[in-house]
Amino acid sequence: MNTYKAVLINEFTTNLDDYHITNVLRVPPKGAQVEVQVHAAAVNKIDYGRAAGALVAVYPNELPMKIGYDVAGIVTSVGTHATKFKVGDRVYGCVNHDEIGTIAEYVLSEEAHLAELPSNIEFTAGASVPLAGLTAKQAMDAGHAEGKETIFVSGGMGGVGMFGVALARHHFKAQNVLTTVSTSKVEYAKKMGATQVVDYTKEDHTKVLESAADMVFDSIGDTESYKVAKPNTVVASVVPISDKSKMDKVLSDFKTKNVRYVLNITVPSGPELERTFNPLLESKELKPIIPEVFEFTNEGVRAAFKRAIGGHVTGKVVIRVRD
Repeated sequence: MNTYKAVLINEFTTNLDDYHITNVLRVPPKGAQVEVQVHAAAVNKIDYGRAAGALVAVYPNELPMKIGYDVAGIVTSVGTHATKFKVGDRVYGCVNHDEIGTIAEYVLSEEAHLAELPSNIEFTAGASVPLAGLTAKQAMDAGHAEGKETIFVSGGMGGVGMFGVALARHHFKAQNVLTTVSTSKVEYAKKMGATQVVDYTKEDHTKVLESAADMVFDSIGDTESYKVAKPNTVVASVVPISDKSKMDKVLSDFKTKNVRYVLNITVPSGPELERTFNPLLESKELKPIIPEVFEFTNEGVRAAFKRAIGGHVTGKVVIRVRD
């Protein structure tokens, strides 16, 4: 088979009707690359942002452009310098910025960006973890979450936030895991590992949890998260603030409590997935919440993105490419 089906855009666009499944040329892996037969791919807001051209200055792409970072599937071919995986291995991971295109039948990835998918984990669950999970883990590392007794996670049941809650409780072993969600997500957050959940539709979490946290993980761009942090601690965020005046105010506010602000950028890492997430997945301490699985059709892909970018989604939206 010389071609395969992939989601493409012909121009940068915010119109989901411009997302089309198209036949593209299938090329063999080279160097340390492996080819993965995609079984499932997750939808991330960065996928939509990339398609809209929001990151073109940082990560330029030739058009037409494929879409998708997260993948779970089976290795079908390996490059001459690939040594970790062999044909038939079950893998999951998030590809690098120049490898995007996981919402497709096949994708090429450096094998260092992939991890072995535990045998008891379905492809849909595996696909939901990599980008969001690594985003939470690496930011929390940057915020020195290790050894902290009380950790606050903003947006505790969003695609990234739910992994922050689970990691705080089950990986970093915080005794107190605080978060804020809307009413319908309170019980989900508790199941993920939160020990105190504030319903932001009923209470102001910055007042209820004022100066309560030894470390804060901000998954949504919460510019008032410093209020939850104790003095002389760290807020680690993954949401850039593009407006300079707003950023200046954030830094000034944080300074009032001597709270350090860290913005972390995610790096793909198969070994980190295996070290951190495989044990949590295998033990069932981490059970990713997937509100809906969509099919790999033009209509299914567009509906998946509409659901994911519509806001207030619980967990991760996933596309099933094949059974």
